[in-house]
Order: sequence, then C-alpha cells, then structure tokens
Amino acid sequence: MITTRRLGESDWELFRDLQLACLLDAPWAARVTYDQAARRSQTQWRHKLIELTMYAAFRDDVPIGTAGAWVAQSEPPELVSMWVTPGERGRGAADLLVRAVLDWARESGFALVALWVLEDSVRAQKVYQRHGFAMTGRRMTREQDDRFDVEMTLDLANHQAAHT
Repeated sequence: MITTRRLGESDWELFRDLQLACLLDAPWAARVTYDQAARRSQTQWRHKLIELTMYAAFRDDVPIGTAGAWVAQSEPPELVSMWVTPGERGRGAADLLVRAVLDWARESGFALVALWVLEDSVRAQKVYQRHGFAMTGRRMTREQDDRFDVEMTLDLANHQAAHT
C-alpha cells in the first residue's frame, strides 16, 4: 500500500536521501547538481524543509518519492521536487503526491498552483494533466542544459478535489 505524509524539519535525512536519489536518477530534473546537493549541511537540509512544504510517498514504510510546494512572495505556490523512484513509476505514487500538494494548497487558501516541467517529459505532463493542470504557453530555457521547461497551472477555484 502506498501512503504519503508531510515531512517536517526532523525528516531532513530522509529528504536528503530522496533528493540525492532523484539527482542520481534524473540529474536534469533540478537546478542543482548532485555534488552541490551532497555538500549541503544538516542545517541547509533542515532549512529546505522549513522553506518548502514537502511530502514523501512510502510503499510499506519504504520511501519511494517526493513532491512539494514552494511559495514565493505574491506568487501562487509552485509544485516542485516531484520524483518517484523508477521501480514505482506508473503504480500510483505520483498521483498521491500531486494530490497531497493540491490538498495542501486548497486548505491553505490558494486559488492557483503552478509548475514547470521539462518540455519533452510527456509522461510527467500526463500525470499533471490528469489532475487538471493545463499548459500556459510560457516556456523558459534551462541554464544547465539549454533544454526548455514549460509552465502548467491549475485553477483550484474551478477544479474540484473529486476530479483528482
């Protein structure tokens, strides 16, 4: 059975391990390198968990993925750090993680959630589309590899939780 739970500051080692696993599996998925992330101190990892609202997915208490929300001043929350271990992809963890972030956004009173996804990552885009996200037409060049990210948003006010 897959479950999710919100991570707290005391979960910094679990968060670190999941983020490093993500960077080994999909180095293009983040704006930092594995080496940069691996050099972060305990204090820096703890601060990330204060700065972000993070969830982890577990299968029978084994961590299998993460997703979170980051809120900049006067901006809608952005779904970030979405990753599921390769052996668990297509088995429901991604949907549960997206749902956890969307539930948090609704409960926090936000009307919109945004995200940026690699333009050629069709599988990830389909996960987000299942939850009601739509392309905005905005795209940006990634500094690390000259590929493009595209923006997707979900209007929570016009989208019921029952549809996710």
